[in-house]
Amino acid sequence: MNNRKFKSLLINKEFQLTFIIFSAIIITLLSLGYLLSIHLFFDKFYSLGQENGLSSNHIFFEFLQKQKSDIYTFFAITYMTGLLIFLYISFKISHKVAGPLYRLNEHLKEIQQTGVIRNIKFRDGDYFMEIQDNFNQAIEKINDK
Repeated sequence: MNNRKFKSLLINKEFQLTFIIFSAIIITLLSLGYLLSIHLFFDKFYSLGQENGLSSNHIFFEFLQKQKSDIYTFFAITYMTGLLIFLYISFKISHKVAGPLYRLNEHLKEIQQTGVIRNIKFRDGDYFMEIQDNFNQAIEKINDK
């Protein structure tokens, strides 16, 4: 992907990257909590086996090791899938927030340069549509005077 395409994906790079990274940190910390719970769960069963005098090569411990390995593999796949989905959603939400603010900022710059005040239009699905509506209503009121 060329640099121009990347810049069009990130409307407000600082905000969007901060939001996306913050989202990734949250999902990772939550996942680490789940992983720790799984680890402690299996440790409890290893301790119970040892307390009951099972030898280290007992089939119980082999079974636990196999289950632990399987659940860690499933966890890793689930974590990576969830992280990718969460990052995509974070990107989409940040884009719908940054887009209207970027458009408003560019519109205000245009007004400063040209002195012409005209209505503003945000993309369908963007957040803060009330800013567009209020801005356009204010323009209509000014033009009616």
